[in-house]
Amino acid sequence: MKGNIIRVERADELEESLAAVSDNDIKIKLIFLNAFGNCNIPYETACVLCGIHTSTGSCG
Repeated sequence: MKGNIIRVERADELEESLAAVSDNDIKIKLIFLNAFGNCNIPYETACVLCGIHTSTGSCG
């Protein structure tokens, strides 16, 4: 997943993007963003569920 930076301005963009994207690496990042941002799943848990290291998930 290295090199794919995903920025989403609005939460509703996540669902639209998930439906449109075919790249699995990007889908995982979008799922991570949705889990962390919209589903109230703790950051560390979202990282574990998506197989993303906590330093990679960055929420800056």
